[in-house]
Amino acid sequence: MPRKAPVTILWALWAGWLLSGPLAADTLFPLDDGEGKIGPWRNTQRVSEPVHGGKWALKWDVAAHPGLDSPRFMADWTPFDELRFWAYLDAPVDFIVPI
Repeated sequence: MPRKAPVTILWALWAGWLLSGPLAADTLFPLDDGEGKIGPWRNTQRVSEPVHGGKWALKWDVAAHPGLDSPRFMADWTPFDELRFWAYLDAPVDFIVPI
């Protein structure tokens, strides 16, 4: 089986990872915006290129760390109907991102 090329995923603008909920039609709840300290996002580093908005993005080197260790945000997600995030891949790959 051919080996896949290393993949780097840039999670640009964690503020783009938002939940819309029932409080109002356009209510968004930012989980993390990447502008402060990285905090509990292990196996990532903060980079300035490319970004979707703001100054920073989180870079996740999939080849070096196949699993992303995200912080626990909340136990009950039932009030929300949508999860959004923006990601950049330097090449197309067949890859699943666990959320």
